[in-house]
Amino acid sequence: MKNLRDYLPDLYLPAGCWKRIVVRTALLSLITCLIAIAGSAFANGTTIQRLPLRDIMVAIVLTIMLTIPVIGTFAFKIEELNLAYAELQRNATIDSLTGAMNRAAFIAATEQHLSNDDGGYARCIGSILALDVDSFKTVNDLFGHHSGDNALQRIVATARMQIRDVDFLGRMGGEEFAIFLVGAELNLALTIAERVRLAISDIQFKPEGKRHTLSVSIGVYTLNDNKTFAELYHASDRLLYRAKNNGRNRVEFDHRQQSAAKTDRRALFAVS
Repeated sequence: MKNLRDYLPDLYLPAGCWKRIVVRTALLSLITCLIAIAGSAFANGTTIQRLPLRDIMVAIVLTIMLTIPVIGTFAFKIEELNLAYAELQRNATIDSLTGAMNRAAFIAATEQHLSNDDGGYARCIGSILALDVDSFKTVNDLFGHHSGDNALQRIVATARMQIRDVDFLGRMGGEEFAIFLVGAELNLALTIAERVRLAISDIQFKPEGKRHTLSVSIGVYTLNDNKTFAELYHASDRLLYRAKNNGRNRVEFDHRQQSAAKTDRRALFAVS
């Protein structure tokens, strides 16, 4: 099963690139050594064949002494470049506050998972959970934005512990999040959604020493026909707002999908 890393570009230099660097550096060192030996022979008014062994060894040692720092510096700069690319990759795909995938990365990863080899969409490939933190503005108004940020961080950390490694968790904006459950049909999706909801309700959140209950409303929609990510997310978002309208802190799903849902006992066991 693929994970997030499979859907993101690899910005590190490939192994073949390092091999070419080593080979070309070695050739450059050899050429430099030959030039040094030839220069020494010319300075002594003789040929390379008649050049004393001591002079040849001096030329070789000097070449090595000059080459090693150059190679070391070059390798260090390459590693710095790799680290900079890795940080750039992280900033481009991860929400800096919560550590969840950002909106663009979540959509790209989910779309790529949905797409099959011929560009179409597979059947029964997973479910999407649209989550929204209930009355989040109250947290900011009562305790300040720092406490609000802390609440979001704890909600994401808690939700991540309730899903599988293969699933995607993204921040869609503000206090709105989405989870794509890879290969999960409706029954499994509802099990995980309820687990996420209950775990978030159990968070011991005490800004300024005052107990404040956190909760989320969740809309669950299963991909059981040819739909794009936009259609899938729109459907789950409608269900999310049904949960809001029905009292918050609840999970809503499309009951028309329930008759077609099949219990995947092996998947249920895997997340138990």
